[in-house]
Amino acid sequence: VNYSQSVMGYGVNNTGFNYSIVRSCNIVQNITNMGGVDNSYWIYIFKNSTDNTIFNNSIATNSSSGYGIYLLNDVRDNNITNNSIITGGASGYGMYLSFSSTNNTIYGNSIFVGGSSGKNGIYIDSNSDNNSIFLNSITSTTSGTGVFLFTNANGNNIYSNNINAGTGIYLLTSSNNNSAYNNIITVAVSSN
Repeated sequence: VNYSQSVMGYGVNNTGFNYSIVRSCNIVQNITNMGGVDNSYWIYIFKNSTDNTIFNNSIATNSSSGYGIYLLNDVRDNNITNNSIITGGASGYGMYLSFSSTNNTIYGNSIFVGGSSGKNGIYIDSNSDNNSIFLNSITSTTSGTGVFLFTNANGNNIYSNNINAGTGIYLLTSSNNNSAYNNIITVAVSSN
């Protein structure tokens, strides 16, 4: 599937469905000219969607502010496993958990976030609590972050990941009761 070539769009849009499976797909944003429309989403899971499985997919976004996998608005108990995610453009997110995305399991994924600014392998937004993030390989550039926890992201477990980024794991104020252990973190250093 080649998506979002001239307008903002979604590779897969799951709004309000439960127990769906997305697996073994190859979805690329506008491979024709390696560009794309800003703020586009490869997999978009929205509004009370629960118990979905995203497994063994190959994901590539090429626009500024591209999202590999985006969970929004009380999305919970989903399993995101063994996906390969590459984002390009000026800023991008391998995965973005937003507004009460809770109790999700993210493991065994390979995430590469390119671009020049604002790059996050996994971004956990406010009130996105009790997620488990483990056995992932996350690579970003010198200005990027492997795992970013925003204010009031609580009770998340981040362990046994291999992270190569400007900042390995970043927690903002009032992110409480999170655990980060057994991660291998290599700080990316600019060659300048």
